[in-house]
Amino acid sequence: MNDTTDYTPSRTIRTLNSILRLARLLLLIGTIWAIGLLVVALGSDGDVTTTAILDAPFTAELSDGRYVGVDESGSIRTYGNFDIGDEDDFFSGEAQLHATFNIADEDVDSRIVVALSVTIWIAAAWVGLIALQGVFESAVQGEPFSRDNPRRLRRLAGAIFAVVIASELAKMILDRTIESELPFRITAGTGLGFPIALGLLVLVLSQLFSEAARLREFERETI
Repeated sequence: MNDTTDYTPSRTIRTLNSILRLARLLLLIGTIWAIGLLVVALGSDGDVTTTAILDAPFTAELSDGRYVGVDESGSIRTYGNFDIGDEDDFFSGEAQLHATFNIADEDVDSRIVVALSVTIWIAAAWVGLIALQGVFESAVQGEPFSRDNPRRLRRLAGAIFAVVIASELAKMILDRTIESELPFRITAGTGLGFPIALGLLVLVLSQLFSEAARLREFERETI
């Protein structure tokens, strides 16, 4: 067994570890606050909103009185109150109208979907933060390649993927459960590209940490 009593972690590692401790406290406060909001939302007494894109065709009025009419293909076909010659410089490509929808008090199904999605987000945040903090704690103790760290990183990756899956499922379900006379597509969520890439990167790091831990164990056995 190596003696690490004289080991002093770098200031960067110690600072990051302190930041994670603070983040854990903030997450605890945020969790308590979120639970209160969820209780109110499920009781149909609070405002629950989600972001969406309104499907064409539609007419959108700007704050200065100008307006545009968009057809089914997403192309602008009508301009109102524009200076002559300015129309083509105003928009390019497909026009989209982003909106915020209030979920009706009586729409219990949609409120439950939002509550479950937020619950998964909170749980994943706890799992990921605890796992990441464990990695930094081991580094502070002089054991950055501890055999526990690959498992912690895999938990972190799993938390990231859980958030992506929960967000996409919630969007699919809300598209069908929210009651509205307007055609729309839910956009609230994480997106796919960046979180999936981040999760895969963490998985790769977990494999590198696993190999480093194996190499360290091998060196200890051969000394």
